[in-house]
Amino acid sequence: MRFREPKDVTLPDVGPAHRDGWVTQVREYELITPLFGGGVEAGVVDTETPISGKGIRGQLRFWWRATRGGQFDTIEEMKEEEDRIWGAAARHEGVSEQNYSNPVQLSIKIVDKGQVYRRTNISDPRTTLGYVAFPLRDMQNAAVVEGIQFQLQVDYAEDVQEDVQATLWAWETFGGAGARTRRGFGAVRCVRKVINGAEVRLSAVNKGEIRKKLGEYVVDGRWPDGVPHLSKQKSFTRFLIVGGDVTKAWEELVESMRDFRQYRANKTIQTKQGPKTGPWGRSCWPEADAVRRRTSHSSRHAPKNPVDKFPRAAFGLPIVFHFKEQDVQHGDPEDTTLLLSGRTNQENLRADQFDRLASPVILRPVYVSEKRSLAISTRLEVKPAFPLHANLVLKGAPDDPKVEHRLTKKEAIDLDDVVSEQTDVLNAFLDFFSEE
Repeated sequence: MRFREPKDVTLPDVGPAHRDGWVTQVREYELITPLFGGGVEAGVVDTETPISGKGIRGQLRFWWRATRGGQFDTIEEMKEEEDRIWGAAARHEGVSEQNYSNPVQLSIKIVDKGQVYRRTNISDPRTTLGYVAFPLRDMQNAAVVEGIQFQLQVDYAEDVQEDVQATLWAWETFGGAGARTRRGFGAVRCVRKVINGAEVRLSAVNKGEIRKKLGEYVVDGRWPDGVPHLSKQKSFTRFLIVGGDVTKAWEELVESMRDFRQYRANKTIQTKQGPKTGPWGRSCWPEADAVRRRTSHSSRHAPKNPVDKFPRAAFGLPIVFHFKEQDVQHGDPEDTTLLLSGRTNQENLRADQFDRLASPVILRPVYVSEKRSLAISTRLEVKPAFPLHANLVLKGAPDDPKVEHRLTKKEAIDLDDVVSEQTDVLNAFLDFFSEE
């Protein structure tokens, strides 16, 4: 992907006039990967206002929690400070009036609305990026948009400057705009920064600088249950330097995720050109056989995997298990779904109130130059608000049975080909992506 030079425009006064004790930053951005969704209709881009203030504020709130949320004793205290800084949709009983005159104000100006991404059919499952664009396959007239440029003006009180700096950095490095940002869509690149009217030189983009900023901006402390956050641990963030543009880095990330989650033993098949070896063998993961044990199986697909668990639940839920139609006709099961159900360890909260459990793994391409880019895979830390192992069910199997996803050491050894004897499959993926 070759990027256009940013348009030579005068940064406008799109927000409130400067006030004593306040800082005004105007940053200009371009999207380096296509925008997915972000409009009123799920998965659909708003062509008139592809980037909205509401959407960006939501992203910034998330990244504030991911960097600053560890300094509070309770989730209520964290939420009150979040509302004080970023605003709240409504007043809550017991929260004072002055907390809602928030010290951060945002304004958006669209510089370029972009155009429909047409280089490849990104929803085609035969393409690399089709693996992360699968929701588009069932959406009529859905499209992703590239080439979007916009300006973000942030006015904030000086006493929240560190919060704002940490939040903007995390969003620019790991986040984006629109939907499916954890899979690389809508990645932003800051191309210009002005603070109180003075242009500021942009920081270098490299893995050393990113690790340094993680150490500076992520607070020490304990995050409330259920709040995902960045980690200072080196093992949680991995890098690959890619000789190529941002699309190449994105494809490297997606290929790693696809190859790991679909890992199969190579198998030799006969073709018209002779024997050919490739990844057509049986999955090395245990879930398909675990489903068969609880439902039915064809005579040619009797369960063989010694592990009877669902370890890929750690990558997010729900997961739909769909067997080939010809195999279903010979006895393999109809569709089943791995999801959450039952009581939690929080009062008045049930696991089945959640439609999905977001993946804690982020795939993020980063622009370095026209001929060099960075592929980043990071794992968010989070202590679940409810124990996943106690609330996991296979819906569609007889009696919707409870199932388990955690691996024992012996089971990890049995799955050595795919998890390298690790009981933590997320860490196994990061090692698969990069040993750094």
